Amino acid sequence: SDGGESMIPGIDRRGELRPSDLLRAFFFPAFAMFGAAAIVAIAYVATDFQSDRWLLLHLLLLGGVSQLVIGVGQFFTCAFLATTPPPKKLITAQAATWNAATIAVAIGVMAELDPLVDAGALGILAGLALFAAGLRDMQRRSLQTARWAVRWLFASTAALAIGAILGALLARGTQLDDANLLGAHLVLNVLGWLGGAIVGTLHTFFPSLTGTRLRFERLQGPTFFGWIGGVWILAAAALLGSDALAVLGWASLLLAGVLLA
Repeated sequence: SDGGESMIPGIDRRGELRPSDLLRAFFFPAFAMFGAAAIVAIAYVATDFQSDRWLLLHLLLLGGVSQLVIGVGQFFTCAFLATTPPPKKLITAQAATWNAATIAVAIGVMAELDPLVDAGALGILAGLALFAAGLRDMQRRSLQTARWAVRWLFASTAALAIGAILGALLARGTQLDDANLLGAHLVLNVLGWLGGAIVGTLHTFFPSLTGTRLRFERLQGPTFFGWIGGVWILAAAALLGSDALAVLGWASLLLAGVLLA
């Protein structure tokens, strides 16, 4: 009957996605991006074309690794909240938007087409909004109240959103007095987006994956705020050119690492 079986996680009775479908939707295009990055790397070695270095990192980190984070993040959230994945249309829109935006930025920067770069940046923001909508959808439908399970991913998404805006400014050749746009861009993208998502996922899902419990559960909050706060302080330090803020930011990240351990 449609009653009991359709409520069992992983059983597809109404055209819904299974948790493994989340991985499939993002893994295949992500590895295609890795393949494209490998081709660019070969071209770089053969031609010594310096611009290819940026394109290589763009395809690897934004097109490949970040797309894996989106898929894996939703997969683990789905499992931890004991719910079903977001609607198929939403997942399809996420993957299509992300890949189109990644390609648009790559072509726009290489061809020096600022409108295409701007369109790609807006696409990345739209992809992040769709990612957040997927997380919110699972959180809304779940009977679980595990707040920390998605807070890390929401915070990481916010970091990449600002990092993407700074990236678009960098592509346009924007300079703001003594502000280090590249430094802030890297901090938000690497430590905020990738670092926050990876650390948050490991921290949050470690107990359920190992069948244990955190010994000091109250440290989850200080760890979260120490890491995310340190990221934003470091980004502000780069934009303001402040060594004092940089020291404070690194100290906050160090404290978060100790609490995590």
